[in-house]
Amino acid sequence: MRGKSIVSLSLVLVLVSVMMMGIQPVDANPYEYELYVDDFKPWMSQWDVSGASPWLDAIDSSYIEGTFHLALMGNFTFEDINLPPCEVITKVVLEGYTNGPYTHDVDYDVFTLPDVVWLGSLYATGAPAWVTPRWVWGAPASDLDPTLLTEEGINNLQLVVLFYDPAGLGGTGNIIDALRLKVYTAISATIDFIPRTINNNTGLQFLTCKITLPYGFSASGIDQSSILLDRVIAPSWFDTPIGSTLKVRFNMTDVKTYIDVEFIQGVPVPPGGIDVLLTVTFNLTDGKPFQGSETVKYIVP
Repeated sequence: MRGKSIVSLSLVLVLVSVMMMGIQPVDANPYEYELYVDDFKPWMSQWDVSGASPWLDAIDSSYIEGTFHLALMGNFTFEDINLPPCEVITKVVLEGYTNGPYTHDVDYDVFTLPDVVWLGSLYATGAPAWVTPRWVWGAPASDLDPTLLTEEGINNLQLVVLFYDPAGLGGTGNIIDALRLKVYTAISATIDFIPRTINNNTGLQFLTCKITLPYGFSASGIDQSSILLDRVIAPSWFDTPIGSTLKVRFNMTDVKTYIDVEFIQGVPVPPGGIDVLLTVTFNLTDGKPFQGSETVKYIVP
């Protein structure tokens, strides 16, 4: 009986192994969501809504036409998204399709609601084109506020657009044909920092980070040259990958300097320290993006 039990157990283990070999990993393809406006509620009569609802969802059939050179285009909301459990939002870009051709420069200044935070200006000149916000001095500013980089933040986002025509011409040529959000995602990785409490006076040379990939991925597939802490600090040491886990070390002096500059900014730290969320980003050698975060306590004696 015991021999038969051992044979049966061996057969089960073989079958399990074969089944596991056939299991496909989670859908790891990064996805670029393009979310067109789901709803528009105009504030001023100077804007003529044309096309079918939902407004601004198609470049060739829905648009808003300006009849005044200084007018607010009221609340915009975007289609809701539902991310797969394995994905996290890494970047959100606002784009507008300015539907000239314009004979002069025009601006569409974009603000969030209800707190009216300026995201930047959709700057249009010449032929129709997709444009991203830029600051008034010309530097690009296409990323939304980092606090919006959540599924809830995107789904609750409201915008208002101020059309400004410096020449004061207005008229039927001032058309914004579409607004969209481009939502970029990555696959979520588990990040563990050692130590989790960083003392400004610590003599430790390194902040160790254990990166664990979700089921179906091997840490040997990580492009180690792509690993960055908060997109700024590269590791100074790499361990040998084991299964889904890779350990790396970041220079502690670099980490403390970064926290001092980006989070402390000369403000006194409470006796109990402050919580700092640190994010590690990297790619696999095939280009698949990953991201993971963990909070550390930062203490300044």
